[in-house]
Amino acid sequence: MKFRLQLSKTGLNRAWGWTTVGAVAVFLVLNMLDTALKSRTGFGTADLQFAADSWGFRSILDHWQVPADMGSAGFLLGLDFLFIPLYGAALFFGAVAARELLAPQPGTKRRLIDALGMAPLLAAACDAVENVLEFSMLLHGPSDLPAALAHEVSLVKYVGLLVGIVLSLTAALALLAKRRRTRKAGG
Repeated sequence: MKFRLQLSKTGLNRAWGWTTVGAVAVFLVLNMLDTALKSRTGFGTADLQFAADSWGFRSILDHWQVPADMGSAGFLLGLDFLFIPLYGAALFFGAVAARELLAPQPGTKRRLIDALGMAPLLAAACDAVENVLEFSMLLHGPSDLPAALAHEVSLVKYVGLLVGIVLSLTAALALLAKRRRTRKAGG
């Protein structure tokens, strides 16, 4: 028995659009708040991704000595947990749209796009693992293994995000080209 996506193209595009708008909105809020934390202390929560050992993580934590700064960092990690399913869904829907536009018939190309379409979901899972590790180190203090693991899953996350963004942009461009051809043919 084959599993088929039971979503119309209109429903897919609507879901893709709304999740993308939501993800962009939350991203802008996250970026604004993290930039404010970084301007006050020299480090934002995004900098935690690049701390590959306990010393790097500790040097960031040492800049967040004011309880309000540590609270801001915790809030930002929590808000990132809300961002994860939004961008994961938006990029996955973009990948499905790319598949439907570029490979509507079964075949190798469709299977390849399906496989690549899993990359945003892998990115979201890696982001969740990264956040759990970082939050744990905020609460219990840093150590080398969690810091290294958080750094490594962060790198995998970025590859998955890149694949998802490329697929979503490809789908958006293909959709625009298709609409333009339809207008020219009808008009």
